Amino acid sequence: IGRGTMNRDVRAIARDISLALGPNKQFAQVKAIIQKHIQGLAARLEVVDYYQSKDLPAGYKACTLRIFYQSLERTLTAQEVDSLHFKIREELAQSCEIILR
Repeated sequence: IGRGTMNRDVRAIARDISLALGPNKQFAQVKAIIQKHIQGLAARLEVVDYYQSKDLPAGYKACTLRIFYQSLERTLTAQEVDSLHFKIREELAQSCEIILR
């Protein structure tokens, strides 16, 4: 996701988000929220883990996502990445049928 390709000369910073998706929530909706916040970055999204558990509400599926944040021009600061990551988590938390874990 994101624009451009990852630049090997500029360090990427990774952050994880663990969440549970309700039965009516599609992964594409989660991806769209993330893409909205990383416009202009060469970012990458990976699904690190995916599971169902009796500890989750009925019909929910959980996953852990790893987002690699990277500018095309320079290394982002930890504060810049944390700010972007916080905004993504906030919007996901406000979305119906998404539980942050």
